[in-house]
Amino acid sequence: MARLVKSGEMFAKTAAELRPMLVVDAGKAHLAKSEELFEKVRVAMLRVGGLGLQGKAVEANTILVKELRPIQQDLIKELRGFADLQSKLNAKAMDEANAAYKSAVNFMLGLSGAAIALGALLAWLITRSIVMPVRQAVAIADAIARGDLSTRIEVIGRDESADLLRALEKMTAVLDALVAAQAEMAKQHEAGWVDEVMPVEKFQGKFAQVAQSVNSLVAAHIAVKMRVVEVITHYANGDLTGDMDRLPGKKARITEAIDAVKASLVKVVTEIRESTDSINTASKEIAQGNADLSQRTEEQASSLEETASSMEQLTSTVKQNSENAKQANQLAISASGVAVRGGAVMGEVVATMEQISGSSRKIADIISVIDGIAFQTNILALNAAVEAARAGEQGRGFAVVATEVRNLAQRSAAAAKEIKTLIGDSVEKVDLGSKLVGQAGATIEEVVQSVKRVTDIMSEISAASMEQSAGIEQVNTAVTQMDEVTQQNAALVEQAAAAAESLQEQAEVLARSVSVFRLQAGSAQHVNAHVNTPTAVERRGPHRAANVARITPMSASTKPIRGAARTRASLAAGATPGASADKPSGRPARAVNANEEWEAF
Repeated sequence: MARLVKSGEMFAKTAAELRPMLVVDAGKAHLAKSEELFEKVRVAMLRVGGLGLQGKAVEANTILVKELRPIQQDLIKELRGFADLQSKLNAKAMDEANAAYKSAVNFMLGLSGAAIALGALLAWLITRSIVMPVRQAVAIADAIARGDLSTRIEVIGRDESADLLRALEKMTAVLDALVAAQAEMAKQHEAGWVDEVMPVEKFQGKFAQVAQSVNSLVAAHIAVKMRVVEVITHYANGDLTGDMDRLPGKKARITEAIDAVKASLVKVVTEIRESTDSINTASKEIAQGNADLSQRTEEQASSLEETASSMEQLTSTVKQNSENAKQANQLAISASGVAVRGGAVMGEVVATMEQISGSSRKIADIISVIDGIAFQTNILALNAAVEAARAGEQGRGFAVVATEVRNLAQRSAAAAKEIKTLIGDSVEKVDLGSKLVGQAGATIEEVVQSVKRVTDIMSEISAASMEQSAGIEQVNTAVTQMDEVTQQNAALVEQAAAAAESLQEQAEVLARSVSVFRLQAGSAQHVNAHVNTPTAVERRGPHRAANVARITPMSASTKPIRGAARTRASLAAGATPGASADKPSGRPARAVNANEEWEAF
């Protein structure tokens, strides 16, 4: 009975293992029928065994002969049919395996090509999905480092790269707000609203510290400026007794500058007071020199005529030189353009060589992948051959297939190794070519820089020649004008005497104007108080016409004459040689505000 139970368990286990392997409906039907018959046999055997144990041998023999034996025959018949079916299926499978082998070879070749293409595509997509956000983040960080906060950040996805871009976006927004606050404060300060400050409460952490530091810095500078305005206001009102506060650090330069201004003003006022007497004496000496000026003017007129003739010839020569320099400059500019284009082409060649080198390295990587695939295929073929050997006679066909696949894998590995070697040599040669092209590009760049330098030098020469030509023309014109002015200098002698008298009177006015300043020594000091205002006595030079009117003395509200340039301009407008006997030799100076000179100063 134990053997019967064990046999039943073995049959059930074998049937359970065999059932998933059956793909034909007939085989499944044979197995189901066999299980049904075996169950009947098992039940009948249990009945026979039970009767035998009870001593009912006749009944047990009857069941064994009439019931059990027919069922056993049906079971054996069913099992034989199942075995025949499996033999036919095995033969058919062998035929299909041979056909599958041929199609598998073609499929493996196509699959290898598709795997290579798919691997390259996947590598490109993976690299692109990782590198592009990182490149964008690097570009944004570089822009922020350069101070460019206008870069637009596009965040797509929710991975780590997207989190990085979101963080950069937040940082850019905070920096933009900080810059906008600084710009608004600068705008308000420029408009005069110096009490405008940055809103510290809108920022956090170090940004709030930056805003607070900016506010403190601006407040410190404004305090210094307001103190400077206060001191300068005192100086403008004539009070030179005040001093600027002592400031720390480099701000001490402001104190030094204000002190220097004060010292300069004190020195100027003191020198003006001391120079008033000297001006009175000099005005007398000017009148004495007018006689000598008339004789020297005639000699100068003769020399200027000869100088004007020489300047005309020099002007013609310089113009020709300027035209030649201009043409040379145009040729140099053209050569510079050609050199720059050559440098650009060489740069493109260098970039192309670098791209070729990169492509060769990628091909070498792909060949390495193919080599790995061939190695794995070889291992799989070896395992298949081992399994076929275990299968015995039925696995012989699979062993042949595995051997052929292994041979193909070994040939593929050998070919991949040869291609990898060739690609490596190509990469080395491309790298060498890239280095040579880079050296050639550097040489071209040096040539471009040299040509640019030559172009700059030619431009400078051309500009200098043009300026020289213009300068010579101006000198020629000036010499001509000097020739004309020299003819008018006779009338200048007549006016110089009257101007000397007016100069003495204006010196006294200047002394009274300077007396309003209070110096460190005490209250205002009056200059030359002992000097009496001279009576307006008409003085004439040795060659002065009898009817030349003297310049009217100027009051305290009139402005002094500003030198010989204004006098010469008045002569060019009205005075001519020989006309001094018929026309007045001077004109009254225009009246201005008494404080105009010192406000301008």
